[in-house]
Amino acid sequence: MGIISAIGSDTRTVLDALMEKRSGIGKMTLLDSVYRDTIPVAGIMANNDELQHMAQPGISGNYTRTSLFGIIAARQVFEQSEQGSLSGRRTGLISATTVGGMDRSEVFYKSYLSDSHKGRMRDIVGHDCGDGTEKIARLLEINGFVSAIKNQCL
Repeated sequence: MGIISAIGSDTRTVLDALMEKRSGIGKMTLLDSVYRDTIPVAGIMANNDELQHMAQPGISGNYTRTSLFGIIAARQVFEQSEQGSLSGRRTGLISATTVGGMDRSEVFYKSYLSDSHKGRMRDIVGHDCGDGTEKIARLLEINGFVSAIKNQCL
């Protein structure tokens, strides 16, 4: 099993928090949002650079927070399996997730809507749920069936 959440970044920490009835809901402190002071959140208290290091030290590129969460949880599962490398093995990945990068979307559209020549398109190109699933598969050398199931936020 693998997990990263507002109450812990591994299964043991999350289980302890659940048993102690600790909540991860609080004020938004890490992300810059127009809703920062109005909506309580269950945020993971790590910035994107810290998450990239947790996912895999030295990786670079356009990784959304959602992609990084998935990579971290998948890596935990992989490390517990004691299988060594998946290279050359017949493996697959089905990931149930949502879109990612909303922290970057707000910044992009705020700039873009004021001037269509502004905003960095690279900040939003990896937002579809399949992008994170593909990145997890690539990093863990999963080379068989890869699919993403999209969950819809209402």
